[in-house]
Amino acid sequence: MNQRVKLLAITPCVLNRLKEIPSILIGRLAVNEDYKGQVFGVLTLADALKRVANISKDTGISIVVVDALNSIKQLNFMKSMDFKYFDDNP
Repeated sequence: MNQRVKLLAITPCVLNRLKEIPSILIGRLAVNEDYKGQVFGVLTLADALKRVANISKDTGISIVVVDALNSIKQLNFMKSMDFKYFDDNP
């Protein structure tokens, strides 16, 4: 994967301000409670990002937006995966 894609965990309010930037939304990416903590979240996200990288070759996508649930646990997971959080009130 030679192409760099910026990663964001972003709220819907901020998303409205980014309409002019080529981006893709990953919505409600989750792992069943029975399988949490067993690396499935990382594998699922890695697969999604690999697909985005392939799509971006033809579409010019430069930002990945994740519509994450508003929970500390999920926010910490996204931060651990090098996503950046953007608040609704900049």
